[in-house]
Amino acid sequence: CLDLDPKYVKAYAKRGNIYHFLKEYHKALAEYDKGLFLEPNNEECLEGKQKTQQAVYQSPPDEERAKKAMDDPEIRAILSDPRIQQVLKEVKENPSGAVGACLLYTSDAADEGLGVDLGGRRIIKKK
Repeated sequence: CLDLDPKYVKAYAKRGNIYHFLKEYHKALAEYDKGLFLEPNNEECLEGKQKTQQAVYQSPPDEERAKKAMDDPEIRAILSDPRIQQVLKEVKENPSGAVGACLLYTSDAADEGLGVDLGGRRIIKKK
């Protein structure tokens, strides 16, 4: 559908739903954000994004999911970035100082080129 009409918002919502079902939440959030970029008040994308964000925050760590994430070339590329490695090192060394080291926010916020897109989330270094 998107090959024929890249502005077909319902297709982004449906693709987001599929990624959510597969528990590929970062991809689901990215699809909902694409739909919301085209139609900011789209109810299906808004509900899907909210449902996926809740699933991310409520789901316990899952070894299978972590392995699957590490098999994703996009995630491997992000984690191999020296800037991301530095932020992760700082968080590991000083968890209580992590809030001062970075800011995590959803991708619908603008970061003006200061961050790394994590498919629905971005990590930016505070100035």
